[in-house]
Amino acid sequence: MRFRAVSLVAALALGGCVAEPADEFAVGAPEAVAPHAPRAWSTARLPSRAAEGRAAMHFTRPGTRPGEERDPEADDAVVAALDSARESVDMALYGFDHPAIVDAARRAVARGVRVRFVGDADESDDAGYRALAGAGAATVVRPEGDAIMHHKFVVVDGREVLTGSLNLTGRSVLLDNDHLLHLRSPGVASLYRHEFNELFAGRFGTDKRRSPRNAVRTGGRDVEVHFAPQDDPKGALRGVLRGARKQALFMTFSFTDADLASDLADLRARGVEVAGIFDEQQASGLASVDEALVRAGVPVWLDGNRNTRGYAGGKLHHKVLVVDPFGPDATVVTGSFNWSRAAAERNDENLVVLRGADFVAPFLEEFCGLLRTARRPPRAPGQAADVAACRRAEVRIAAVFPGERAVELTNAGRATADLSRFSLGDGLLAPGETRRVEDVELGAVAGEVALHDTRGLLADAVRYEHARAGVVFRRRADGTFRAETPGARVVINELLPDPDGTDRGREFVEILNAGTAPADLGSWVLGDAFDPDRIVFPAGLQLAAGAALVVRDDGRDPLGVLPGQLSLNNDGDVITLRDRAGAIADQVSYTSARRGVSLVRQREGDPDAALVDHVSAPDATAPQSPGLRSSGRPF
Repeated sequence: MRFRAVSLVAALALGGCVAEPADEFAVGAPEAVAPHAPRAWSTARLPSRAAEGRAAMHFTRPGTRPGEERDPEADDAVVAALDSARESVDMALYGFDHPAIVDAARRAVARGVRVRFVGDADESDDAGYRALAGAGAATVVRPEGDAIMHHKFVVVDGREVLTGSLNLTGRSVLLDNDHLLHLRSPGVASLYRHEFNELFAGRFGTDKRRSPRNAVRTGGRDVEVHFAPQDDPKGALRGVLRGARKQALFMTFSFTDADLASDLADLRARGVEVAGIFDEQQASGLASVDEALVRAGVPVWLDGNRNTRGYAGGKLHHKVLVVDPFGPDATVVTGSFNWSRAAAERNDENLVVLRGADFVAPFLEEFCGLLRTARRPPRAPGQAADVAACRRAEVRIAAVFPGERAVELTNAGRATADLSRFSLGDGLLAPGETRRVEDVELGAVAGEVALHDTRGLLADAVRYEHARAGVVFRRRADGTFRAETPGARVVINELLPDPDGTDRGREFVEILNAGTAPADLGSWVLGDAFDPDRIVFPAGLQLAAGAALVVRDDGRDPLGVLPGQLSLNNDGDVITLRDRAGAIADQVSYTSARRGVSLVRQREGDPDAALVDHVSAPDATAPQSPGLRSSGRPF
């Protein structure tokens, strides 16, 4: 069977240009590289796209502790939209101090674009408020009171809208779990412009007039927008809940509304799978409904984001509901609308209802990702962070072999994948398993391979260029791609510093050849921080491509006895593997180890992947797996 891929113009090798994808949210290469160097990058994951390319969804990546944050694309999308403005920019923003976005707004004013701004008095000291007023932009601020102008939306040239729950502040973008929705639709823009004009005229809260309409058709999808309080967004949200048949999953910052909590409890009683993740700090408030939901039997968790700077950051700031993500009526609700009485009755807010699997899939992925680091509330009965809707297959492109017309697929999910339901491959793919798919139509020099499911959703896509003979593009743990030339690739893949019982004969280091050719390890050296020359491999020691060598602390290994003795400190060490010329082939470090549990690469054979406890590996079936994959299968 021949599998088709999206091929690009091979004229790249002759200096030609690559055509952009048909949708409007193409993603360029993530970083500059030397001219004509082989490179590959994802064109599907960042951002996620929907509605025939007219919508993009950007998610922040704050990690769970200081230092783990990664710069998302959300702020770049706002800057690019502002820089594209030719006629008008309308900004209704609660928090606004992101330096790059502030500068882009000032540039728009300087170009002669009509920039109007609406904010809230509670945030009037933000740098963005002051900068726009100083630049001459027309500015209106909602006066102080018991309600707030809580919007986070930008309308550019009456044709595109950037909205969602993300405050356009530097710390929110880097440190909160949040998202930005980008819609290129004059119809949607008209809905937001009507709301903006109400605010700009000084009509806030209950003084606003009802919107003339609440839904438009965009990219074959109905997009609903309900503004608070005049359009009853709470009623719209309850209507979506009433329609749930299989699942209702939420992740929310502030949830104090008893009616919505009652609706969720009723769904649970009807047999609908209901689960939610609360922001930990907000859940500690007396008005939060998390404990009421626990009493009603609804499983809820507290978010695991501890990435704070002073009083800022570390928030689960979504206001999201996902309903029936695998059904024909898949729906996601988002916007600035917290699930509270103030949001429903007094604040200026927006709630967006999006229908279709392409809208819903990335929000479900975000929910399931946050669930992995969440914990149960203190007064809730112990329960693993497990939701049936998250036990699913997640098929991704693991590697692209342009010259061999082959692609490797991997299942990063928790359920077996039926590849006959995807556009590449066939048969079943177990969680953690990787499989090579042959006879894929790929450009030898440049191209794009796309993976779709039977619903038409783009599960993954990878674009590459300047491929030379034998080059392989392999995905790193962080989702980016590395260009590999043919040959051996020797990696320290697993180690056990603290075995159960005696160390003798049980400590081990697993060395894996993750490359495409045998590795001659003769005269290579394996050492630690105390003794960098502990073990010198004998001459002629060969490690086949895809094979593993397990070195134990008594010198034993599957190939015989090695001179020297391994010694791994339980409370931290640095393990180094050097080739015969003394160059470091790989090096790993750790600061602690669990008894009986090894440390393993989060992605097998990937030198860029972090070391994690073996039981935390995506496909782990045991606390250690010397000489085998984490799943227990052979390499």
